[in-house]
Amino acid sequence: METNNGLYNQKQTMMQLFAKSCLGRIVIAAVSITIILFLAFISIPSDTEFEQKISEDIQMCIKDNSTVRSDVIDDAVRNMTAIFTATGKNQDSTIMADFNKYNKLVIHRHTFYSTARVYNNKKIEGTRSGIGIFGMIIPTITYSDLVLNAEPVRKDYNQPLINNNYSNENLTNEDDYGNTFDTYENDGIAE
Repeated sequence: METNNGLYNQKQTMMQLFAKSCLGRIVIAAVSITIILFLAFISIPSDTEFEQKISEDIQMCIKDNSTVRSDVIDDAVRNMTAIFTATGKNQDSTIMADFNKYNKLVIHRHTFYSTARVYNNKKIEGTRSGIGIFGMIIPTITYSDLVLNAEPVRKDYNQPLINNNYSNENLTNEDDYGNTFDTYENDGIAE
């Protein structure tokens, strides 16, 4: 019976032993994550490029919704295809004038990515409309996030926003509750 002594007698190098150890695996994972984060840090899109791309995507969103309102799937497909389209110089000043009248587009830079938010009176805290990471600009725009015209909030002058129709009478009166507690007496027939 022959044995392969070559397999058992091979000595492993220090690098192979380090790579198989727990500490080695942790160090390799930490170095890999550091490289990925460094690549994300240096590949953040510039603010002007980001603003131009998101403005173009906002125009596309407004144009698509001008005749027929799009649903969630239409918005997702439009945003996915906008990732791969090149930024063009086809800015329509009338659409952006309407957008800029009631909305404000702001670019926020973070450590490893940047975001674009649309601020308006509808959502004071803003709505994220795009993410820029690894040199890509990913739009997340929906038509419902935009305000394009001002409508009156109240119908009549000095009409309250919320009508309180409840009374201040004593609510402990039994007549206010009706036959609530005695429904099973008398076969559920109210007296």
